[in-house]
Parts: sequence; structure tokens; C-alpha cells
Amino acid sequence: MIGEKVVLRTRMSAGDAHYAGELVEGAHIVTAWGDVGTELAIRLFGDESLFLG
Repeated sequence: MIGEKVVLRTRMSAGDAHYAGELVEGAHIVTAWGDVGTELAIRLFGDESLFLG
């Protein structure tokens, strides 16, 4: 649907950095995509459980 937009901002502390060069593991972005999908389901359908389908 054109015009629907979700912006997810997150802060990460130094404690989230586990790898050399203070990199954060890539799984954090996967979790964020799930949160964005849930938010869109609520906005479009009024219920987050529809995201499961």
C-alpha cells in the first residue's frame, strides 16, 4: 500500500558490541524487521496476530 511507512529507531549500547571492531551481531536487524512487520500489521489490519499468517 503506497503511503504506509514505519520508521524503527533503536539505540545500542557498547554492551551490544561483541566482535572485534565493536561490531554488533547481525541478528539484531532480523529482530527489528519482525517489529516493523508487527507494526504494519497493526496499522493495516488492526491486529498483530494476522502477521502470523
